[in-house]
Amino acid sequence: MAQPYRFNRMLHICVAVVAGVFIYQLLVVVLNGYLAAVAVPKQFFAWFGKSRQEVALAVISLISALPVLVLVSGAVLAVCRTLRNRSTPILSAMFVGMLLCYLYWAADFLLLSSVDLPPDVKPFPMSVRFQQLIFPPWWALPSVSAPWLGFLFSSWLLRRRGEA
Repeated sequence: MAQPYRFNRMLHICVAVVAGVFIYQLLVVVLNGYLAAVAVPKQFFAWFGKSRQEVALAVISLISALPVLVLVSGAVLAVCRTLRNRSTPILSAMFVGMLLCYLYWAADFLLLSSVDLPPDVKPFPMSVRFQQLIFPPWWALPSVSAPWLGFLFSSWLLRRRGEA
């Protein structure tokens, strides 16, 4: 009788990993791509002035991070509810899935970002790209941390309710 339980548990963990990959891909990569494509009027940056351009970028980053944070949190809660399993292994598996998707895009940024550039454009050196990946600019921190904060918030909600 232990075999079906074990199979079911492993199936839930595999589904949670795949769900984590989809959560990161759809709600972070795709949604941030759409949000980045929204044109910001020049007057917005003019209002902040030349000396405060980074503050303007921080405001844009914060505004675009809020939907990602809320949707990632909601998606994690929805997966837990769908699987009817709110245990720590399921949350850990979703985290691993999100991390795998992040690592894929990090490797793509480091290794393949210069492949799509026109021949007359010189790419940044690998050391600069690595530094940008490890130490993003301060104004980008809301966008960079939003999916992970959304995951932590949903995990906290589940723990608070005594379900994880």
